[in-house]
Amino acid sequence: MRWCDVLATVGGRRVQLALLWALGCCSAGSPSTDCKGTCDVGKTLQDILRPPPLLVGISGGSGCGKTRLANELAARIGQDAYTLSTDNYYRTLSEQDHFKALEGGINFDTPEALDLAQMAVDLMRVKEDLEWPLLLPSYNFSSHHQTLGKVPLPRPRALLVEGLFVLQSQELRELMDVRLFVQDDLDRCLSRRLRRDTVERGIPLAASLIQYEQYVRPAYTEFIAPSAVHADLLIPSRLNGERALELVSGWVANRTLVLSGRAESQ
Repeated sequence: MRWCDVLATVGGRRVQLALLWALGCCSAGSPSTDCKGTCDVGKTLQDILRPPPLLVGISGGSGCGKTRLANELAARIGQDAYTLSTDNYYRTLSEQDHFKALEGGINFDTPEALDLAQMAVDLMRVKEDLEWPLLLPSYNFSSHHQTLGKVPLPRPRALLVEGLFVLQSQELRELMDVRLFVQDDLDRCLSRRLRRDTVERGIPLAASLIQYEQYVRPAYTEFIAPSAVHADLLIPSRLNGERALELVSGWVANRTLVLSGRAESQ
């Protein structure tokens, strides 16, 4: 009987790998032939026992400051903190829909416009903490084309996941370790969105206004505002600064220490 067969009955993936490592089945090189396919190549004991990445979900209306909060939190948390947007998961449009989108005729503010199921799969891979870097998709808002496997994600200590439907999607929100919802005045959100669309995404002003009136504001009422009930913390945009950064970055630091202690004691 192989060691990996015996230890398969021991609770916890990390416990199993730590014991295999201690027995010499798992090393910094390749696993031995006795447990081929069971140990993780290149894993040290420190790798095995470190806590899994934390996922921080950030949602709110379009233009409310989600991306800014995510970037500022990543900077405050420091080393090994990264951001990921649901924008990366927009679906590629056909040529006909591409031209309709240029005129504001495509609804990007509905969950069906994104491949949220694939995003959930990618986030589950983050939580499994087995394979790095992960290759994630990117999206070009000028061509409305998604490119798979273009963005490498190194192993994060914390991953700040932001987007319109992070809390609306049950699949996504259940993966989050903490959930934030950013609130702001809708007129200010419109101003920020128009500036972002025209400057960063190359969307004509007229098309952006059409999208806002036909799709963005109704989507906020139907999908996004109701999802605030799933948040652990509501953040008014005017306080989208020092206090929110201190609270969440402090939680991440404390949670990492707690999980590290649990891993070491197992």
